[in-house]
Amino acid sequence: MATKIISVFFTVSGVPTTGLTPTVDIWNLTTSTLDVSAAALTEVSAAFMPGWYTYSFTTYNFDESYLFTVDGGPALTPCERYKIGGNESFEEDISYQVWEEDNTLHTTSNTTGALLNLIAAILSNRTRIDTAAATLTVYDADCVTPLIIFDLKDQIGNPSVIEVCERRPTTCP
Repeated sequence: MATKIISVFFTVSGVPTTGLTPTVDIWNLTTSTLDVSAAALTEVSAAFMPGWYTYSFTTYNFDESYLFTVDGGPALTPCERYKIGGNESFEEDISYQVWEEDNTLHTTSNTTGALLNLIAAILSNRTRIDTAAATLTVYDADCVTPLIIFDLKDQIGNPSVIEVCERRPTTCP
């Protein structure tokens, strides 16, 4: 189980509304049950963020689908009183979409995906130490194309392949 925050925004004629006592009903479409009935929402902060209310859905399960209805109360007109939503668990959970993304699609320079691919390459691809130049080369997946070259230094900062204490990218001064 996880906690899912349900946030809603209420207005009257477009003006954020404070002091309401909204309630939420949450239906679990996977199990065909009413998991939450008329639970109170909390006003975020009338001074800081007027009109916003939240509910902590502590029994949320990422693998299940939900629908919710929030009733803002009789102080609101019928058009402004109800808020609805749902999760469509496999589509809404952005963390799942990010972490399950195919990394081979991320080839644009200076993106997080490209950085993760470089890190994976440094950890798993072919590496070779050039003893004459005192460098370490990390190769692309083809085992031929250099991705990054490091100077190898001893504890004093001199080039070394015997007593290596530092691996420094050749782009460093």
